[in-house]
Amino acid sequence: EFERPLGNSTDFFRGKHANVLKITTDEGISGFGEFFGVWESYYEQLKDFLPCMVGVSLASWEHVERALRSFLDGILPPCERRSIESAFNLAYWDIRGKASQKSVLELWGGTAAPRQVPVYGTGCFYRVVDRCEDQLSFFYEELQEYVNRGYRGLKMKAGRYSVDEELSLVRAVRKELPESVELMVDINCGTWNAEQTARYAEQVEELGISWLEEPFHPHEYDRYRELAEKTALPLAAGEHETEMAGFERVVRSGVKIVQPELSLCGGFAAAGPLIELAGRHSIGITPHVWGMGFLYAAALQFYSLCGGDLLFEYPFLDDPLRDELFDGLKLKNGCLTVPAGPGWGVEWDETVLRKYLVFLLSS
Repeated sequence: EFERPLGNSTDFFRGKHANVLKITTDEGISGFGEFFGVWESYYEQLKDFLPCMVGVSLASWEHVERALRSFLDGILPPCERRSIESAFNLAYWDIRGKASQKSVLELWGGTAAPRQVPVYGTGCFYRVVDRCEDQLSFFYEELQEYVNRGYRGLKMKAGRYSVDEELSLVRAVRKELPESVELMVDINCGTWNAEQTARYAEQVEELGISWLEEPFHPHEYDRYRELAEKTALPLAAGEHETEMAGFERVVRSGVKIVQPELSLCGGFAAAGPLIELAGRHSIGITPHVWGMGFLYAAALQFYSLCGGDLLFEYPFLDDPLRDELFDGLKLKNGCLTVPAGPGWGVEWDETVLRKYLVFLLSS
């Protein structure tokens, strides 16, 4: 649970959760993946489905994928089915890496040499306050910590208040931040119409904002295209896409920065097609990350494989699911080190997990 509720343009959240899949082979190798969403919505299906996967061969991903499709088709909505496939794919590659004593990055042709990845912090979440301007006292306290911890960028929220009120917030934050710290804005598919969003984009473009994220709902591709034609400000989106056809539509709509969520878009199997897509259209890729340490480690290796120069997402939170359970994911001088050990390359304390565990389903 958070100390106090944190919000975006549409909701307030009292805490953070993550869903972990652990697969153990007959040889005793355990691989870990994560799936997107709220576990309660999966419970009945998982209870019946997971025992069916016991005994499935991990000789190839295609074999596992066929088994998954045979069990899941028609049982779950496409988004939830894709999320489970993503978790299995991530666990599969973790096992493959551990079995060969290589990182997943190495298995995919990357270099094992530790790489320092500069990060931006997702923060300046809304607090429950009476007036828009009351948010600034929380923001200012947070901004100093960004500087102290060496973050290279900050992604703040927008879209809850009127355009003029939101412009006052982003101008105040930009003025307070050192020029060397990038600033991005995430509307989280807020409720502004196209005209309001275009006016906001025009104003913040003058502030040197690095990108405007999810100004509209994920599949409103026409609205993205219309906005892209009106502003030079790079648009970012893609965290809700599940298939490559969706990413293709995102790019055709004028989005310049694609943000795949590995626990939803197919796991590491999506890496090759996404990198090819980025090269073909000369766009940037940096993954969306909001989970436990396994997902951070996987996303860091994916980011390193992409070879881009965008900042990597590292939410500004006291997050025990990331910071207390895992070694090797600590921020230093505004950078994270890409894990180089076998599989996802992160060590974690499974016994510590027990005090945060709210539900366990095993087969």
